[in-house]
Amino acid sequence: MTTKITYTNIRPNLVVSNLEKSLKFYRDLLDFNVETTMGEPTNFAIISKDGASMSLVVHDDVYDVGWAWVNMYIDVVNVEDLYEHCKSSGIKISYDLATHPWGMKDFTMVDPDGHQIAFGERQ
Repeated sequence: MTTKITYTNIRPNLVVSNLEKSLKFYRDLLDFNVETTMGEPTNFAIISKDGASMSLVVHDDVYDVGWAWVNMYIDVVNVEDLYEHCKSSGIKISYDLATHPWGMKDFTMVDPDGHQIAFGERQ
């Protein structure tokens, strides 16, 4: 890679069966802040505490998510360069680079074991 890519944070995605119950647990018992929620009905949330963050993703069967969700989200600097590097290296891209209304520009790649890992940069 010719451009310096900086990895700034890793955010795991936890699959949950009941978002409100999980939000109450993390917010009320562990003092996490709810950064954002999405979906209609709400089926996704990003929560944080100090320098740590994670996503909570609703799925009926928490043990069988298949390809439905990203397994991990990694915050980076220079996401466009990383995207181009992954494409030119032959890495499988499952979701192309896109900018989202919540202020992130990201893409998702697939590792050799089939794990979907998203890389994103705040815009």
